[in-house]
Amino acid sequence: MEVELLDRRLKKMESFVRSLQTAPGVRAVILTGSMTTGAASEKSDIDLLIISAPKRLYTARFFVTILAILSGNKRRVYDKNPAGKFCLNFSLPSDKLDILPHDRRCAGFHRHIINLWDSGGIFEQILAENSWLKDYDVKIESQENVNQIKKIFPIKSSKKLSSIQKIGELFFYGWFGDFIENVQFKIQKSVVESRLMFKMDKYRFVVEKNELRLHPKKR
Repeated sequence: MEVELLDRRLKKMESFVRSLQTAPGVRAVILTGSMTTGAASEKSDIDLLIISAPKRLYTARFFVTILAILSGNKRRVYDKNPAGKFCLNFSLPSDKLDILPHDRRCAGFHRHIINLWDSGGIFEQILAENSWLKDYDVKIESQENVNQIKKIFPIKSSKKLSSIQKIGELFFYGWFGDFIENVQFKIQKSVVESRLMFKMDKYRFVVEKNELRLHPKKR
C-alpha cells in the first residue's frame, strides 16, 4: 500500500478508535486481517476485533456500529466498495478471549494482530490465551507498512473519553443492562441469520452470547 494512502487510513483509524473509548462496554479494539501483515491493498477494508465487557458483547457492538455509521466508514454486508471501511466481523467478551477456530485460515487473520487500544492489559491476555497462533507461519508482506501502524498504535486511553464511557455504562448496569443485552442479542442474531450469505455458509458464521464471528468464504 502506498505511504500516502496508508497515512490517510491510519488517521481515519485513529479518529474512530478514539471515539470507541466512549462506547459503553468496549474494552479493546484489535486490528486483524491483511493490514496486520502489510498485505492490504487500496481495495482492502479494515478488519476489527472488538472486545467487550463480560455479558455486554451485543450492547457494545450496537454502539460500535452506530459510531462506525456516523464516521461514514462502516462496511455494509454487500458493499461493492469496501476500501478503507471498518469491517466489524468479530467480537468477543473480555472473559472469553479464545480465538476460534484453531485452523490455518483463522491464523491467517489473527497471527499478527495489532493492538489499536485496550483497557487493563487485555491485548496481552489475548496473546497469552491464543498461543496456538504461533503454530502457524503467516508471512509479513510489508514490514514497513506494519511498522508504520505500530508507530501510532496502540493509542493511550483518554481520561475524558473514559469518563464519558463510564457515565454511559451506568445506564446499562445490573438487571436493566442484562435485559438490553438480551434484546440486542436477539435482534442482531435475527439480522445475521436472515441473510442469504448466512444460509449458504453457516459454518463461518457464529452468533452466540459469548462470540460473534462473521468470516464467510470469499467466492
